[in-house]
Amino acid sequence: MLTKSDIDELKIELVPEIVDQVKKALDEKLDKLYTIVDGFAGEVKTYREQQELNSKTLSDHTDRLEKLEPPHLSP
Repeated sequence: MLTKSDIDELKIELVPEIVDQVKKALDEKLDKLYTIVDGFAGEVKTYREQQELNSKTLSDHTDRLEKLEPPHLSP
């Protein structure tokens, strides 16, 4: 049977090892998560930049169409 002092000694030796293992496992999981989030953020940024370019192009086309084919004025 383990005594309180035996348990305390085991804690002193085992707890830091367990903490290190948990930190390592969490770091690996977080690294994977950060990689996924970084990729997703990059895709969102690219999408937004493309939307800005498309918006500008659409605006230019609309302006040109209005110059070439002015809208009919209502009476």
